[in-house]
Amino acid sequence: AVAANLSSSFENNKGDLPWPARGAITEDFGDRVDPVHGTTTFHPGILIATNPEEQVRAVFRGTVSGVDFVPGYGTYLVVRHGEYLSVYSNFSSLYVQQGDTVEAGEVIGLSGTEAEPRGAGVFFAVFDRSKSSSVDPTTWLSAR
Repeated sequence: AVAANLSSSFENNKGDLPWPARGAITEDFGDRVDPVHGTTTFHPGILIATNPEEQVRAVFRGTVSGVDFVPGYGTYLVVRHGEYLSVYSNFSSLYVQQGDTVEAGEVIGLSGTEAEPRGAGVFFAVFDRSKSSSVDPTTWLSAR
């Protein structure tokens, strides 16, 4: 049902992609200034606070091109959609593996628990391969 409302091109769905999980954004995309040290760090995506082990869904049809672990982000998953990548991390359980094709709305895993690096939530990012950079994922997701 989710895929039926999307066009066949990832790029043409900007602003219409389904959210990867239910929850509220607790960490925004972009530069963040540490209130104690005054240092600036770039956050390439958003953190969506969820209930522990909430279903995480693919936002668009694509191929799983990578699965790995990164300290601070936990297990991450990369789905390739042509020139774009959607990246998800902080899973408590993962249901897909590298090489799998996923559909929009397909459950790809469960969000973190307090045992995962980012707590109860899921990290989500969108990368534009043609620019070799992340883009604000909130501009790609549908309004709630």
